[in-house]
Amino acid sequence: MQEKWTRHLLSLALFAALAVLASLPAAAQPTRPAPKAAQPIAPQDSRPAPKAAQPITPQDVRVAMVNGTPIYKSELEREMKSAKFQREASGNPMGEEELKALPEKVLNQLIGRTLLYQAAQKKGIKVTDQAMKERTEIWRKQYPPQASMDEILKAMGMTEAMVQAEIRKGLIIEEFLAQTIPQNVEVSDKEIMDYVEKNLKEQVRDEVREQKINQAVEKYVDDLKSKAQIEVLLKKTP
Repeated sequence: MQEKWTRHLLSLALFAALAVLASLPAAAQPTRPAPKAAQPIAPQDSRPAPKAAQPITPQDVRVAMVNGTPIYKSELEREMKSAKFQREASGNPMGEEELKALPEKVLNQLIGRTLLYQAAQKKGIKVTDQAMKERTEIWRKQYPPQASMDEILKAMGMTEAMVQAEIRKGLIIEEFLAQTIPQNVEVSDKEIMDYVEKNLKEQVRDEVREQKINQAVEKYVDDLKSKAQIEVLLKKTP
């Protein structure tokens, strides 16, 4: 389904480090309009594109090469940590089979994001300083205000320059996708029902079951009330 594939591509463009702070409690995300897609910068902005990922330590090893661009073990481990933390925070930790498959799944996502960034570079996509400023502010507000930048960076295993480079990379990919992938995709009622049937059937079944049980309990209590002698002694507030 084209819409599902579009959403998948867009999810690859999101910078995973925005949620990787597993060692600090995340602050509530402020309600605000979604940022507009980054726009190409004016010709006079000659800021260089983010460099390829660099090893954190000399012992850091490559886990993949994508058209000559390395993906390092430290990147893979950081994204795996983020994925596990997000599931645990949602109250739905990964099972044994999911954990076993996680390295390959996350690596495939990193490869996909690298390919998207390479394609965006070929097209000459750039972003404005204003877009960078806005996205950096959104990123910072996800963490407790009392946490210092040094604490956040240490928990993420990154430097400030690395964070800025990844945020810029994410914005470049978003703009590339906005220009490349059709956004006005139509979704039929059948596609919606097929998706609900496949992904939400059990969730809906549990909710309906709970609703029926609650209704049965209410009916049972009403029946007990009709047979009981009840005297309400609480005085009504005038």
